[in-house]
Amino acid sequence: MADALPEGEHPLVAEASPEERAWLAEHVGPGGDGSAGGTGGAEARTRPTADRLAVTDRAVLLLARRGEVLTTAGVATTLELSEHKARSALQRLRDRGLLTQEGHLRGTTFVLTDGLAPLAGPRLAHQQLRKVVLTMAVRGGVTNEQVRERTGLGRLDALRLLGELVEEGRLVRRGSRRGTYYSLG
Repeated sequence: MADALPEGEHPLVAEASPEERAWLAEHVGPGGDGSAGGTGGAEARTRPTADRLAVTDRAVLLLARRGEVLTTAGVATTLELSEHKARSALQRLRDRGLLTQEGHLRGTTFVLTDGLAPLAGPRLAHQQLRKVVLTMAVRGGVTNEQVRERTGLGRLDALRLLGELVEEGRLVRRGSRRGTYYSLG
């Protein structure tokens, strides 16, 4: 199980870039124990919680930081958790003001709270960009504009990525011109 790692860190967080680790430390505290530390003031206003943050919660928060639209099933699959543990982690982060919930029941998604902006697209690995787009498409379709807004990609890069997913049969292109959107294949 991920909680049994020697340094008390989930593998996803252990492999995070220096910028991602700095962001986690700024918003939820340094290190694998999730201690927030800090002395208050402006720092306390940017960090919604001073409580310990569980190892799994840090990994979920990092997924959201990378621009992913999170679902219980998606988090469970990505982090190799039971759906119960994934749902609990998402709800804890929502209750701490770090994630915003959209929808109810099976249509529930979670995104990073406004003010805690996701990384720009070019910083995400290609596989991560693909996962972000496919996760967005689960919600009933995605447009080029939505992909650009979520990932920070330019128009042509977003079109290339969407085209690649269409060629593989993962997405289906519907409509034309400004009405074009992509849904799961």
